[in-house]
Amino acid sequence: VSQSRYPHLTNLPHKTIIDVYEQISEIEKSRKLKDVYLRLIGEKLEDAHDALIDIIATKKIYEEILKKLS
Repeated sequence: VSQSRYPHLTNLPHKTIIDVYEQISEIEKSRKLKDVYLRLIGEKLEDAHDALIDIIATKKIYEEILKKLS
């Protein structure tokens, strides 16, 4: 996790923090959730900016990245 983006999270020595946004920014042209979701999941993201929808979409994106890496 980038200390500059998340200084309040650096004092969590026993926690693993995965920044999906940071990982995606290295491989994707657009980092908008709806764009990345469409490219990786192959579906249009409905109701973006709803907190629960965004969390579920981020989880699906992360799982897809893990599948591609394994």
